[in-house]
Amino acid sequence: MKTELQTAMESGVYIEFQDEQQQPLGQAVYPDWGNRPLPVVGDQLVCRITSGVDQTPKTLRGTVVDRQFEIEIDREGATSTWIHLLVTEHKSKASDSFPIQRRRMDDGLSLN
Repeated sequence: MKTELQTAMESGVYIEFQDEQQQPLGQAVYPDWGNRPLPVVGDQLVCRITSGVDQTPKTLRGTVVDRQFEIEIDREGATSTWIHLLVTEHKSKASDSFPIQRRRMDDGLSLN
């Protein structure tokens, strides 16, 4: 039997990117998050997202500004936990020397 913490650590993650004016840029869904730790508010991450407007995949980096947990119970009584991460994009500039140390994960998500 799994504990609540194990269930939360194995949940799906929905990542939503926004720009500095809080306009949506795109999203990514990871239904099988596994035993990887969940990013917290303030963490930096790099993620491949799909734009909601033109469905163009792109890689963005940003800071987690909000994290919410949603628990769903289906008709059979099975519980699933979804984590919603809201991330504000960092704009890249030619003069930007912000180093990103990437820890590659199987599905393309990197955490600092």
